[in-house]
Amino acid sequence: MWARPKIIALIAVIAVLGWGFAFAAGWFAHREYVRWQLTKMFEEGPFGSSPSSSPSVETGSTEDIEDPNTEYSPSEKDCPSAKKLGQTSPKTGPSRTKYFDTKTGQLLAYWKYPDAPKGIVQELKVNPEGGDGLAQPAMPTGGSFNLPKNQGVSKIESKPGRYRFSFDPEENQLEYVVTVYECDPSGGEARNSA
Repeated sequence: MWARPKIIALIAVIAVLGWGFAFAAGWFAHREYVRWQLTKMFEEGPFGSSPSSSPSVETGSTEDIEDPNTEYSPSEKDCPSAKKLGQTSPKTGPSRTKYFDTKTGQLLAYWKYPDAPKGIVQELKVNPEGGDGLAQPAMPTGGSFNLPKNQGVSKIESKPGRYRFSFDPEENQLEYVVTVYECDPSGGEARNSA
């Protein structure tokens, strides 16, 4: 008489455990599927497929194509007598340069995202810092530099001293490179005087 309820209870426990295992297996399979889809989406780019694999109605004109081998050089107006002080290795996420001792008080930081996906504009927030820990005034990036998308310039214009730049990208997964120049409006006299 007691055997029948025990068998029913045992069957119920086995059924509940079976449903639990099935739910857990489905949950983990779904997570792996979502991870695989995200990886596939990031490999293909923001528009779902690479341009070479699918025909497109729209084609870019030759003016839209930027030469990746063209190296930036500041103009005499933007950074007189520019002297290249260094270039960072490719970075992702927030970073900062080392301190630069400048006799002119003027540094220019040129940044670019060399591998930014086409059609997406990336920005890099640039914050200048003085050797005393206080931020120094920077000239805002803007249209006066006339740079292609995913590139920008920030400039420190202050008194001679120690300065560095800190960078905060919008997208922490994309690599960016920064080149720092020292500007000398005196035509080299400020650097040569000691």
